[in-house]
Amino acid sequence: MLNKARSFKIYTERLNEDKIKELLAISFDGSTIIHTKGQWKGQEEDSIIVEIITANRLLVEALADKIKRMNRQEAVLVTSCAVDFELI
Repeated sequence: MLNKARSFKIYTERLNEDKIKELLAISFDGSTIIHTKGQWKGQEEDSIIVEIITANRLLVEALADKIKRMNRQEAVLVTSCAVDFELI
C-alpha cells in the first residue's frame, strides 16, 4: 500500500558529519546522506545532501537550523517534494 509524505533534502557543507548523523538517528527512523561537490557564491566545497522522507516539516526545519548553526554557515538549502512510498 502506498503512503504519502514529503521528501526533504538538506544541502550543506560537509562539516561535522558524525554529529549530523547523530542528530538524524535521534530524530528520524531513516535517512540518506549523499556526498557531493557544491558551490556557494562561486566557491566549490565538499558538500552533503541529507534526504529524509517524513511528513514532519517542522522537525526537518529544526534539524536544518541546528546544522546551519553548528557549521557556522550563512544558510543551508532545504527542498521538498511530495512522494508516494512503500516499505517492502
